[in-house]
Amino acid sequence: MKLILSRKINSALTVFLLYISFCFAEFYFARGAIAYSMASAGSIYSSKIFSNIIFAFFIGGALPFAFYEIVTGFIFKGLRRKLGAVTDDMRYALRFYYFASNVVIGLISLLYFISPLISVYGEIFVPFVCTGVFFALYLKYVCSHCVEKSLTAFVLMQCGSVYLIFYGISTILKIFGVM
Repeated sequence: MKLILSRKINSALTVFLLYISFCFAEFYFARGAIAYSMASAGSIYSSKIFSNIIFAFFIGGALPFAFYEIVTGFIFKGLRRKLGAVTDDMRYALRFYYFASNVVIGLISLLYFISPLISVYGEIFVPFVCTGVFFALYLKYVCSHCVEKSLTAFVLMQCGSVYLIFYGISTILKIFGVM
């Protein structure tokens, strides 16, 4: 909490660490998607760079990270009208909570290497549950440290509905294999 409140970590560093955490959380599935696409494309299109584990690591987090940044950019810009400059603190804090969530998701996804069968359910349920827990902690933090008491209900309603919409779209994209 003190780390977030003091804002001693540069915002660019928090964005970079958040991207790395998205890469870690999505690595298992990106590795599988790249392997599948290389196998279906045949040996004509295969190359060492595309089958590289490091490539899968960095590409796996690119789309979810971009989706996260675009959505949160619009949301906090919309909240800025009612809440003012406190939205900058809220966005800064959200990166820490998503970072922690992604690290937990990434650690759990390491279990998929041992038993790939659980990855079928883990791809959808684990991210939703982990981010749900960390998002609830984020809302508790925001309501107690950033927002006035009179605006607490507004923030809970807006942020909670955005979270559900964000994960609804994310789940649909995962089902169709886009993310």
